[in-house]
Amino acid sequence: MKVKFLPLALCGVLCSGALAFTSCTDERVVRVYAPDGAPALALAQLLAEDETGDGVEYTVTSANKIATFVTGRDPQADVCVLPVNLASTLLGDGSVYQMVGLATHGNMYLLSADPTTYDATSAEGLKGKKIGVVQLGNVPGLTFRSALSRLGVSYSLTGVSADDAYLYAVQPTEVSPLGEADVYLCPEPAASAKIKAFTAQGKPFYTVGDLQTLYGGAEGYPQACVVAKKSFIAGNPAAFDKIIDGLTAGSAFLSTAEISTVCNAVSSHLETGLAATFSTANLTQEVIARCNVRFERSEYCYARVDAFLGELTAIAPNSASAVAPDFYYF
Repeated sequence: MKVKFLPLALCGVLCSGALAFTSCTDERVVRVYAPDGAPALALAQLLAEDETGDGVEYTVTSANKIATFVTGRDPQADVCVLPVNLASTLLGDGSVYQMVGLATHGNMYLLSADPTTYDATSAEGLKGKKIGVVQLGNVPGLTFRSALSRLGVSYSLTGVSADDAYLYAVQPTEVSPLGEADVYLCPEPAASAKIKAFTAQGKPFYTVGDLQTLYGGAEGYPQACVVAKKSFIAGNPAAFDKIIDGLTAGSAFLSTAEISTVCNAVSSHLETGLAATFSTANLTQEVIARCNVRFERSEYCYARVDAFLGELTAIAPNSASAVAPDFYYF
């Protein structure tokens, strides 16, 4: 086998022509993906400051496609925002990707035509109530069940009784003050949009609690995480640090940026044919705050993530998976 060596001067020329934030060992475009909605808001500052030719390509895709970018023989994503439970089942061995932090901490709210509120001290009041849950079989519903168990509130999935909160599945279109349920569990931005629309019609609809504080108080619950390829972290530290800095500054950016700036940042990176979850018609500073976008590095949240995954698997074994220690990037 013949081995050819390039002159050092030529190597330097080649390296200087590489894309920004790339190295001689990895001259690919850095690809970053996030599902539309609250997870995409975590990238809002990076999206707003995105410059053509800087070597980083951002794509906002649909939630049902996000897994395709971190799976397969040669996954496309160098960095990806995706639900914690999905990351645990697909990437939990830590062999290809590591979790660098949490991006969002829950965006689920209790709505009712009755203004009576429910928190950790008054959750007992949910006993005997019919509660329509959007995504009952997925993480929102599983987290709600875990929160009720934590608070000592018994629940049923089979029928109404005075001693249990009755949880049943509903579609977002069924969430209404005129519906059959006493209380609904609904995500943002639909929750705020429904409150505004029904109240304007003279049919008051109230936020009467939220899943975040019922489960974890001010910390919320581990909802979406950020994962990065181990090869990218090691081979392209400049780009990696830039992305982490943008994620860290993201919540401050969201609290001060014009709503139109945030919406344009996300919509300009949407996959072709995808309709944006947020627009200037439904995104407000209140809605942003209720999406709980806050980057938290893995070293500060890994124990809570482990506990959360354990609670999910105890309720529904296939919904999540325990992860290897190497899954977390410190």
